[in-house]
Amino acid sequence: MPGVFTGPDDLFYRNRHLVRVTLRPGSSLKTMDGQVSPRKTDTSFPHPQVRQFTDMKSGKRNSTLTPGAPAIVRGGRLKFDPDDPEQGAFFMNEKNQLTRVPEVLTNNFSRLVFMVPADLPPGVYRFVVKSKLNTRATQVWRTRQYTAC
Repeated sequence: MPGVFTGPDDLFYRNRHLVRVTLRPGSSLKTMDGQVSPRKTDTSFPHPQVRQFTDMKSGKRNSTLTPGAPAIVRGGRLKFDPDDPEQGAFFMNEKNQLTRVPEVLTNNFSRLVFMVPADLPPGVYRFVVKSKLNTRATQVWRTRQYTAC
């Protein structure tokens, strides 16, 4: 489906998005072309998915994080067991070293609210969620990079 979605809550708009059928339809399917109503669906992969990281101090999305400030992460399958040391929310630096988020205020399937660790040194990080809630094995999701100021 070509087109740009501006965020996880953006809807399908015919002036910005296009449905392109890439198969050889039979005569019955050809008559349905104008009747198709597209809808966004979630992936069937059982791993956490981070769709949006918001630094609450700067208000910036998907770019900056501020040590010691609150952050909100939106996505899917984000919930984890905080008592399991193998699960949690982490920041991974460029040397692949993990810094655990010590306290998560909201821990549910679609949203995490937490304080970015105050001792996080300046640098470039990836936000990592590790969870076993939808599977027996630990599932890991690494996001795009964020810069700590």
